[in-house]
Amino acid sequence: MRNRSNCVSIRYSDEEYKVLQERIKESGQTKSAYIINATLNGKVSSADDVQEMKEQSKLLLDIDKQLRGMGTNLNQIAHVANGKGIIPSADKLKEIEREVVDVKREVDDIWQSTRQSIGRQNLKRV
Repeated sequence: MRNRSNCVSIRYSDEEYKVLQERIKESGQTKSAYIINATLNGKVSSADDVQEMKEQSKLLLDIDKQLRGMGTNLNQIAHVANGKGIIPSADKLKEIEREVVDVKREVDDIWQSTRQSIGRQNLKRV
């Protein structure tokens, strides 16, 4: 005797169906069990969640550019210092340290925000 009296029909492209079959096989579940678990336990990201992750991605890209610039500056300082046998001033080193600390703080904030977004996704592996 079946508890499930409703039937849903869905069409997949060949590639989508292949991915579905692979995931079902990996899960060790029947097709019905896999789809029911994915439907009931999975989460589709809301438009707000997607937008937040896009904004975080843009911030991380900007930070990446800043870090590359800082790395280039450090490399240039090291090159000049090595060539002339001098060491950068303490003020210059402190300035670089402040920049690195600021970028690290920014990255930490984005990291925490990203972790919270992922936590809200309530993703479950089937």
